[in-house]
Amino acid sequence: MKRLFLKLVTILLFSQFASVPSWAASSLPGHNFSDVPANHWAHEAVSELASRGIVKGFPDGMFRPDLNVTREQFAVMIVLAAGLETSYSDTPKYRDVPPDYWAYPYIEAAKPYFSGYTSDSGSYFKPSSVAVREDVAAALVRAKGYADDEPNLALLEEKFVDRDQISPEAKKLVSIAVEKELIKGYPDHTFRGKGNVTRAEAAAAIYSAAFFKPNELAGIVASVNGEEITREKLDSDFEKARVALSEQGVTFDGADDQKQWQELERQTLQRIIELTLIKQAAKREGLFPSDEDIAAKVEEIKSSFGNEAQFQDALQQYGYTIEELADRACDEMVYENLYKKVTDNINIDEEDFQEHYDSVVSLDGQPISLNEARGNYILMIEQEKFNEYLEKLRSEAEIDIYLV
Repeated sequence: MKRLFLKLVTILLFSQFASVPSWAASSLPGHNFSDVPANHWAHEAVSELASRGIVKGFPDGMFRPDLNVTREQFAVMIVLAAGLETSYSDTPKYRDVPPDYWAYPYIEAAKPYFSGYTSDSGSYFKPSSVAVREDVAAALVRAKGYADDEPNLALLEEKFVDRDQISPEAKKLVSIAVEKELIKGYPDHTFRGKGNVTRAEAAAAIYSAAFFKPNELAGIVASVNGEEITREKLDSDFEKARVALSEQGVTFDGADDQKQWQELERQTLQRIIELTLIKQAAKREGLFPSDEDIAAKVEEIKSSFGNEAQFQDALQQYGYTIEELADRACDEMVYENLYKKVTDNINIDEEDFQEHYDSVVSLDGQPISLNEARGNYILMIEQEKFNEYLEKLRSEAEIDIYLV
């Protein structure tokens, strides 16, 4: 029964129009940490970035906000937050960051914004060194596209008693960062340009840079023809996808897990967008199932289990309420109804079919009956027609995505 429920959940999560990723994560990144409570000054920033996989906690449930951030860690953060493409090159820029180094693709992607050091012996990044505040400020200014703005150097004179300790080459970008409120000073009127950056400070700086669009910060991740998709909906589907896939033994480990988290999130969002388009089309066509039909579908699912206790155990294992399962059942019925309408009265060209049949037989080398081949061919034509219909829905829709 467990396998039956898992199959149902997987079908309802990914449907026939989305491909299941070949990997999944082993656990969700924590959105809340015991040492960053709601009254912590960086709580909002840390929680938001953790929900996106930009920062992570430790296995004990702690974030450790006062630990210093290394240069390689900040490079990863800014690449993920800004949505930069990671890059590989046969000729690495920095002598101390070879291609097999875990953070190599992030450091290479960040180099236009978060630069290294040059000496007579070459360029170095010093990945394990602690990130300093003036470098972080400069990186944020470059990543936001403010580097060519006119600096207000008088602002440093007004605000910071230690302004002379900021590197001369960094003062311009630091002044822009302060004016844009990408980074702040301390209550004692110091900037501490060469001071270390803590994990909480780095999260706050990334968050202040507002790489995320305002709608998303308000809890909206996308809009389809004016219908909003919430962060809560995305997170819920994301977790259910993770559980379903991990139950199939699909997991991943290693340094690329943050990037893979984002890819799984994007795939989940695309599934929600396509399902929203399908449901909107079904409503226009009068193809939405009745409450009675949905209830009957849920009962059909329940009857596949030996008893009520087994059914409830399955719901709990896969993170479903009975209402959410009913919603999934409705989604599947909507899809089936629209699919049948769009693909009704398929006519096939016999010459095209015969050519297809001959090619399948010659390619596979396995015997296949004419009737079986015809059924497979009709299914292929139906799917092509429905995919064309979906593409038309997408091309005509007003879709706004607020994820980076």
